[in-house]
Amino acid sequence: MNLTEKANYVRGNRANKFKVFDAIAIRYLSQGLEIPAEWQEYATNLREMTENIDDSKVELVDQMWTIHWPTEPSS
Repeated sequence: MNLTEKANYVRGNRANKFKVFDAIAIRYLSQGLEIPAEWQEYATNLREMTENIDDSKVELVDQMWTIHWPTEPSS
């Protein structure tokens, strides 16, 4: 898998990660609270994953492509 294919693979799989972020953001915003900085940073890291894609982010592990996602903050 070349770098373009890896970036596309990440794009195709990160929607579920953004769904989690969206739920957290809605919870805070609906209460008139600011989204915590660690969650904002997490969303930024998810968006930027495809800008600097490399073998450390997507690699072949036991014959399966594995994405190394940013660490999700605790709720």
